[in-house]
Amino acid sequence: MGGAAWLAQAGAFNWVTDRVNRVGNLLMAGLDEAAMGLGLVVEEVWVTGRVEADGAELLAALDVRRGTPILRFDPVSARARVEALGWVREASVQRILPNQIHLHIVERRPIALWQHGGRMVLIGPDAVTITERDLGRFTNLPLLVGDDAPQHATELFDVLAAEPRLEKRVVSAVRIGKRRWNLKLDNDIEVRLPERDPLAAWLRMAALDREENLLARDIAVLDLRLPDRVVLRLGHDAAREALTGKDGHAAPRKKPAPGQNT
Repeated sequence: MGGAAWLAQAGAFNWVTDRVNRVGNLLMAGLDEAAMGLGLVVEEVWVTGRVEADGAELLAALDVRRGTPILRFDPVSARARVEALGWVREASVQRILPNQIHLHIVERRPIALWQHGGRMVLIGPDAVTITERDLGRFTNLPLLVGDDAPQHATELFDVLAAEPRLEKRVVSAVRIGKRRWNLKLDNDIEVRLPERDPLAAWLRMAALDREENLLARDIAVLDLRLPDRVVLRLGHDAAREALTGKDGHAAPRKKPAPGQNT
């Protein structure tokens, strides 16, 4: 086929396409005018389920304005935009003829603050970042540190929930080597959980606390990584007392038994 013939065909195709588009636009304009004549335009937007989500962000995600022909509004794409917002776990969007849009959302439940890359964000149980604004209202939540901490937060909190009395005392959790957790309690005791079976270690510590009031002692570190024992590192005052005795003087060394090397 010659170049001139190809150009002629291309020109004809473009002309037909342009004409189809113009006809389509005229038809849509006619439909819009008919819809407006019948009152099929957006007059009200109803939102339910909102507690924390920003109302202006929800309306922006819906991308609909009063007076828009309601049949032009796409609920499917609007739902996808709404569910991309941090606070929104699920959304349903409906057109209610003749003139209403209904949006219902289910918000994410925040579970922790996550410190990462020099900033702090609020996260949900699905490891999604909810927001980094107005975090002062959520300082009662535990603080997580570590690159993969959000992805493993739910399993950690499942372990802690086995002992609710102690769970409430955890103020922060640091992910160590992407394998295990170090916890900080409200009295500054550091609890080192093992990589394997952290639940058994957590239950063992809770039992010791009930039996011996373990967490009331002057302890800096409580290491649970060995399955058959608990390793303690005393706090500053308790360590000094153990070295010097209660009167502040060095504790006397025991006299070796006869024949015992010193």
